[in-house]
Amino acid sequence: MAQPLQVTQSAPGHLAMQELMRLRLVAFGVQLLVLGAASLSGSLEPHAGQGLWALVLANGLVTVVLRQLWRRGRIRARISTVGGVLLADTALLTWMLLLSGGSSNPFSVFYIVHVALAARLLSTRWTAVLAVATTVAFASLFALTPEGAMHAMHRGSGMLWHLRGMWVSYTLTAAIVGYFMARTTRAIEARDADLLRATQKSADASKLAALGTLAAGAAHELGTPLGTIALVAEELAHAPLARTDLALAADLKLLQAEVVRCKSILRRMASAAGESYGESAVPVQATELATDIREAFWHTPLELIVHVAAHWRYALPRAALRQVLVSLVDNALAASEGSPQVSIYFEGQQSICQIRVVDSGAGMTPDVLARASEPFYSTKEPGSGMGLGLYLAHGFAAALGGTLHLESAPFRGTCVTLSIPSQEVP
Repeated sequence: MAQPLQVTQSAPGHLAMQELMRLRLVAFGVQLLVLGAASLSGSLEPHAGQGLWALVLANGLVTVVLRQLWRRGRIRARISTVGGVLLADTALLTWMLLLSGGSSNPFSVFYIVHVALAARLLSTRWTAVLAVATTVAFASLFALTPEGAMHAMHRGSGMLWHLRGMWVSYTLTAAIVGYFMARTTRAIEARDADLLRATQKSADASKLAALGTLAAGAAHELGTPLGTIALVAEELAHAPLARTDLALAADLKLLQAEVVRCKSILRRMASAAGESYGESAVPVQATELATDIREAFWHTPLELIVHVAAHWRYALPRAALRQVLVSLVDNALAASEGSPQVSIYFEGQQSICQIRVVDSGAGMTPDVLARASEPFYSTKEPGSGMGLGLYLAHGFAAALGGTLHLESAPFRGTCVTLSIPSQEVP
């Protein structure tokens, strides 16, 4: 039996209430159909028919009112509310059966619908309560139905109609139970998938937080020794030996450049891992971002081809977005195999900012594409990258409610599309 879950907008109270309202509407339609057929066949006594019509119409009115109150938030979607309504429906079904043959009415099998719905949507306790309530209600039919009324259907052709009624009631019960069990199963599976996605997002956020802490700690711990190395290298570069030994001078310049590179990597790692994700959104223009990218690659040959849609200006966290785009362009340059040409498209709609970075490299195989966004996965030469660019770009997009989509194929290059919900600003 289904165990109770925490009450959320998707389940169990909301889901149970949603299915209950749908069940009541279906039950109302079935009642109208069966009662109409019985009235036309003349198998109901006048006073019983009037009572049944009154109950069915009153039940339909109550269903409409309950549905409206629930949709407007006047009735909270609680397990206890759904259980209480099912108990009331059990009492209503018992009343209707008493007016139409009591225990001999083949439609008494409809009690099982209430128990099945409770078992699927409510707690074990509520399922037990419904099972006991329907059992007692069914037993009461034997006590409250006169013996003559019990056997009225079994005389003459009445027995044939009784058997046909049993078939009809079974068919309807099987259809209703099967339909609602299938629906609730799909709804619960969808809810579980949502929970899995939420868990994955939480895990990704935890990884980013851990990476940011690691980067900050590394920057703090390595800052002093890197500064010392840079100072010593600078002093050695001015020493008399370095002026006469050209090989030594070249090595010292390389050492100084690598120290600067290490410091830059640490700053980028700390920034990309989350340091700038909390910044406020400001109006950003495509030309400003293009300028930032060109400045970041001033020491590297880069032919940046920029395509800008008209009036491209969105409210975005500029520093974090700049870092993400620099990382994506750096990946595009590395993939272009010597070609300095990278295209960037600033596009979007009124509520979606979209940026595409396109290279003309060799593209990715399906296996590489499947793992491209994993942390610390890189196809670059050892020492040329940390394998965090796409992973952090994905985390940046997810943090803003957006997406990062990769399209690539061997010998066709790669297109990385960053889509972020945002509003255009004047």
